[in-house]
Amino acid sequence: MSLKISIQKQLGDFYLDVAFEAPASGVTAIFGPSGCGKTSLLRAIAGLASIDTGSISFQGEVWDQAENGRGKGKGKGKSKSRPVHQRGVGYVFQEPSLFSHLSVRANLEYGQKRQGGESEPTAITELAALLGIQHLLDRGVQDLSGGEQQRVAIGRALLANPKILLMDEPLASLDAERKRELLPYLDRLHRNLGIPILYVSHALDEIVRLADHLVLMEQGAIIASGPIMEILQDSSLLEVAVDEPFTVLEGKVAVQESQHHLTEIRCKELSIRIPLMKDAEVGQMVRLKLAAKDISLNLEHAKSSSILNILEAEIVALERSANPAQNIVRLRAGEARLSALISQLSCEKLGLEKGLKVFAQIKAASLIQ
Repeated sequence: MSLKISIQKQLGDFYLDVAFEAPASGVTAIFGPSGCGKTSLLRAIAGLASIDTGSISFQGEVWDQAENGRGKGKGKGKSKSRPVHQRGVGYVFQEPSLFSHLSVRANLEYGQKRQGGESEPTAITELAALLGIQHLLDRGVQDLSGGEQQRVAIGRALLANPKILLMDEPLASLDAERKRELLPYLDRLHRNLGIPILYVSHALDEIVRLADHLVLMEQGAIIASGPIMEILQDSSLLEVAVDEPFTVLEGKVAVQESQHHLTEIRCKELSIRIPLMKDAEVGQMVRLKLAAKDISLNLEHAKSSSILNILEAEIVALERSANPAQNIVRLRAGEARLSALISQLSCEKLGLEKGLKVFAQIKAASLIQ
């Protein structure tokens, strides 16, 4: 069973009108630019905000049903709404909002008590180990870093035994170092939890690393929804929310070349080498980000080049970029779709056109981590 949403709500001059279905497992990311309605949507799912029309249901249970029947911003008709505490929702906000006068352990125990249960030391110990905070249990939360506090907040939400976990920009208040600290724990939750997670963010790297399913929003509406790697194949969809074109490839660690300090990633029929992933295991699934500005094109295979990753590709489209001096060249390399940012002058000199066979030279490929 899944989370099914089809709602409309007037928010001042802003109109939220969304409909999508999220799987009952894994991480569904809600992604889009600031102000597109992501948090308003999450609050409606949690029951923290009413809806004008539409419905929200989870695992066959109707959480919200509202009708007005007369379009935008009109008066409400019949409606029913399940209270927040009866939805079985865990909610993690941008700020941890912990009880500053309590220890880490006591904050976690509060999560269990919210559901009317007794404190279970075993459950707390196991979850603390999963989140890497077992050594902090008897410390005051005011003595923790921002990343540590957010891990406690996540643990508190999970110990309430929710049916679904909602996370609203959980890394937004953290600096870059604290984000890098917390991301591996979010990834670990993703792999170990048996409940679905709805993850709101406007940070693309977070979404690409963590999500299985993607809901893309713009100006209060859904413009795409589906498995994340399928949506990432259409680069133009994500370019409404990012500054420059890019490609994401998913693959397995195939070889660890310790002699040359390189890791080879096999993306179906493609092989790409990146700097050595020291802790990676052969067979581990990873995702790579290829910025369009880091891909150059050649009409012939450069046999004496310092560039390690050279892929045979076919041009499927040429598009003007926001910069009139540059074109976005869309490529197909096997089953993969790539984008390269090439100057207008170079396009003319090389005679680039749809259907032409070229060699894509990847100057840099970064592991999403």
